[in-house]
Amino acid sequence: MSGLHGAKLLITGGSGFTGRQASAHFVSKGMKVLAMTREPKHWEREDLPGTPIYGDLNDGVQIRKAIKEVQPDYVLHLAGQNAVQTSWKEPLQTVQVNMIGTLHVLDALRECPRSRCVVVTSKLKSSLFEMFSPAHPYAFSKGLQELAAVAWSEMFDLDVILAEPSNLIGPGPSIGICSLLAQHAVQEELGKAVSPFLLHASQSTRDYVDVRDAVLAYEMLLQHGERGNAYEIASGTRRTLQDVVQAFDSQLKSRLSVSWQLPLPMSEPIAVTSKGIVRGSSPAQANSASRTAAGGRSPLSAADLGFQTSIPFELSIRDILDYYREQRR
Repeated sequence: MSGLHGAKLLITGGSGFTGRQASAHFVSKGMKVLAMTREPKHWEREDLPGTPIYGDLNDGVQIRKAIKEVQPDYVLHLAGQNAVQTSWKEPLQTVQVNMIGTLHVLDALRECPRSRCVVVTSKLKSSLFEMFSPAHPYAFSKGLQELAAVAWSEMFDLDVILAEPSNLIGPGPSIGICSLLAQHAVQEELGKAVSPFLLHASQSTRDYVDVRDAVLAYEMLLQHGERGNAYEIASGTRRTLQDVVQAFDSQLKSRLSVSWQLPLPMSEPIAVTSKGIVRGSSPAQANSASRTAAGGRSPLSAADLGFQTSIPFELSIRDILDYYREQRR
């Protein structure tokens, strides 16, 4: 299929951080966007773009019914459990939602053989070579998700493409590190007494991509991605937590109050408390450069399709701050 205008797009996780941005973007492209969410009334109260439909990844019957009724031309599968810290507390539920939930969607698409589906996994996923020693349950679940998606695509001749975004940031409701720091900064701006945000002093680095740029990459994959391939979505620039804090300081009238903790043993899992991140994962795992797609091939890059990030990191930080300032008014 060529061209998106007038086509039906089903977005799972429509009310999530990325789902909101994706719904607004594809509505602006003239697509008939159906946003799958567990709380349609919440969607309608916020007057979000697109048409909400009910769907819970844990309910295979409900997912099959929704997809059969919609008969989408395209599917952008964003829904899942996307928090590392939650995966330590609820590892089985994380695997259930991320792997089995994905299979519920793909199995329902067997009745829509013309549909093209982009399954969004994560750069933090465990590769084939890391599945026996994953960094955390989230990485394990996303590795299983990708493996299951490739297998279902091959066995049932489905048009599936994989997207592997790095850490997504930007305005909107998120529990990512940049959003947590922004909320902390806004509390300080309001003069509320808060303890310093705890950060581990690891030199491990992360690649950050604005969610609005990531949505543009998903559009390219829907139109031009090669069936069965995995595509990395990254900015190409890696930053330490010190770099992130400095970016916040450049946007604030006073320096962000943080407390740096010495690195803990590599075996310690990530955990987030009300005072911030207090434990970190292995820098070797975080910086693994030998990622391999579930099909045994190294993932391609969305840059191969012409994708380039357009939103500078500093602008993303400013927009995140402005979002939470607005929320506090």
